[in-house]
Amino acid sequence: MAFGNLIDLANTHPDACGFLPNDSLLHAKLGAPVQVYEVAAGDRSRYQAGQAIKSLFKPTERWMFPVMIGDQIRCMVQVKSNGHDYVPGEPSKILGVAWNKIMEKWPVTAGFHPQLIVNPEMPGYYFSVPELAQQNLTDTDQMIYSPGDLSPASVILASWR
Repeated sequence: MAFGNLIDLANTHPDACGFLPNDSLLHAKLGAPVQVYEVAAGDRSRYQAGQAIKSLFKPTERWMFPVMIGDQIRCMVQVKSNGHDYVPGEPSKILGVAWNKIMEKWPVTAGFHPQLIVNPEMPGYYFSVPELAQQNLTDTDQMIYSPGDLSPASVILASWR
């Protein structure tokens, strides 16, 4: 349903959905869902620098589905559970651009498993690459507006308190 809604929107506003002028919407497909995680408030306040951050990630009832042309992500579409049904959300071109860069820099084929994180009290998305030695938690916008420098997990979690 979310994919159909996206394609309907992309037929009239392809750029807003992340599609390039030479993309054929007939070639668009959904990628594997990306689980969205959060860090509970109590866990944020108890976090110590250097502690493995992945142990703090709790799955939410939200997933982001990459919308792909070939192996490139054009946008991400949210699907969440309301306890009874799965509800599609709006597409995010910006998150698609960021996640594409994250997956290029830290690919699964090289042993990385980037995690998508939200803070329910704040808008936006964060990510972490748990396999790296530096425990990190970084705003996804960093991938768009900078070379992708990672933020220490302790700094971000302290700012969420």
